[in-house]
Amino acid sequence: MENTITIDASTFQKPLAELARTMILKVEREGAKTSGIPLYIAIDIAMLLRISNETLNLLCFINSDENMAASSSSKPIYTVVVFPLVRNMIDNLYNITYILRDPAVRGRAFRLSGIMKEQKMISDEEARYAGQPDWDTWITESREKLELSMRQLNATQVEMDATPEWLTLGKYVNQKAKGGVLNDHQLFLSNLLYGPWRQYSAQAHGGPEALRAIAMYFNYDEQPFDDRPLIKDAMERMRTLHLLRASALLLATITELQAYFRFDGANINKRIREVWDALLVHMDVKELYDARYAQLMKDKGIS
Repeated sequence: MENTITIDASTFQKPLAELARTMILKVEREGAKTSGIPLYIAIDIAMLLRISNETLNLLCFINSDENMAASSSSKPIYTVVVFPLVRNMIDNLYNITYILRDPAVRGRAFRLSGIMKEQKMISDEEARYAGQPDWDTWITESREKLELSMRQLNATQVEMDATPEWLTLGKYVNQKAKGGVLNDHQLFLSNLLYGPWRQYSAQAHGGPEALRAIAMYFNYDEQPFDDRPLIKDAMERMRTLHLLRASALLLATITELQAYFRFDGANINKRIREVWDALLVHMDVKELYDARYAQLMKDKGIS
């Protein structure tokens, strides 16, 4: 008989959502003053956290027991469709932790690289659609908005042209330093590209290797009747598993921010510890925790 673990979502779902809202406001209102980084960098970091928080809120909403029970107004297949969004949460964790390793430099590079990409996009559109009145108006207005953003950052076009493209998670992890050695940050993030986390990238990009694992959910009505109870059971277990992983990613992001900013008040350290304790019942969460957060929390006094 297979051993099962009973997980009560009430022990972490609401506390984690409240903790995320607290951290978002702390970073927005106190992050720049606490750390000395420019305000716009704190705002960008808080926005990335907002996106991860709302992503988890969506996953929880779609997969709530109430929605799953209301079969007339919901489709269980939505459970499978939305879980590639977990990959976005992984990317946000990477972006935030990469910025925090040198906020003043990398936070500016993050913002400028976005403007640079928009400039290139506009140039590409101009090459294709120049001479069409509607497109000409859109191109002019778009360039004016980017120029305003550059002035707000005191950025010149020379600086823009010298700004490197922001590294994606995959490129960063595979970018070895001199001697061919990965740093501790790259080694940690590489865990999120392999093992059970690899599937999110495959599903998000429509990889053929992902179809084998999820196809039975999409053609459920065509499966043999005797197999359908097994498929339903597999989907239920998958629903719990992915929600736990997504919750762990949001908590990991919050932990990174508290380790850097060291905010006072709101019992943040205690709340972080309590949510970790509630999530550590699952193996994947514990592996993530043991890989970095057990030692990080000890070093930063988050207890």
